[in-house]
Amino acid sequence: MRPTILIFLALIAGDVCAQTISADSVIIRSDIAYVKGDTVPYTGTVVATNEIGTKASTVEYKDGVSNGMLISWYLNGKKQVEGELHGKIQIGVWKAWYDNGQLKREGSYTYGKEDGPFNWYYEDGKKSKEGSYQDGVQTGVWSWYHENGQLMQQGELHGDTSEGVWKEWYEDGKPKMVGAFRNGEKHGPWTWWDANGEQSTKTYWDGNITQASDSMDLFV
Repeated sequence: MRPTILIFLALIAGDVCAQTISADSVIIRSDIAYVKGDTVPYTGTVVATNEIGTKASTVEYKDGVSNGMLISWYLNGKKQVEGELHGKIQIGVWKAWYDNGQLKREGSYTYGKEDGPFNWYYEDGKKSKEGSYQDGVQTGVWSWYHENGQLMQQGELHGDTSEGVWKEWYEDGKPKMVGAFRNGEKHGPWTWWDANGEQSTKTYWDGNITQASDSMDLFV
């Protein structure tokens, strides 16, 4: 095959793979994307612009359905969100950023549901929260952090239900609270410390107080 033919075929292939159109050129019919005036579902990248004329988002399509990376940007050009879509279903690792460029959130999806570890961050890069999902449900130990990096709260979640021992701390690392849950209800001894280190205690049975250091609490 002649070199000129090879070059010509390569250019055609590059045009097909790199096909990109403006979001204004696309119409959605029955959840399928088409180029206006065309009857063939669109395959390629759709680019949307913002009010100042710069790129706001890009989405990859195959046969008229989003199938590939979605990326969006803030007005200042910093990346906002990035992740993979199959139709309307989120797949793989998704990330979000603050408008200063600092990572805000990251975690993985399996068939549209959160799956595995997720992490959240403050604008200065310090971690604000971490925990894991299984099939879209919160599971295992979750942790929250003060802005100075010190643990703020930690405990086990089964969906929206708290289980086992939960602890809480002040920003200086001193204990603030410790107690246990059973089936989402406070159960067993609980202890609190105020900012001066003064301690108070209560004992629960399935959410009901059975003993307290303050007799008024027990009465109530």
